[in-house]
Amino acid sequence: MADAIGIMGEAAHKYPEYRQQEFIGAFAEALKEGKINQIIYVPTEANIPILEAGKR
Repeated sequence: MADAIGIMGEAAHKYPEYRQQEFIGAFAEALKEGKINQIIYVPTEANIPILEAGKR
């Protein structure tokens, strides 16, 4: 078990996209199981939420 945890930790450190894929997989599983009732989309720019829209 400790070896598996070490391998996953190393993969998460070396490959940031691995964490994104793990999140997407967990999110999809939660949707299938009905654990998510509502999804709220928050638009982002450079991974920063856009909280206000207005004229520039």
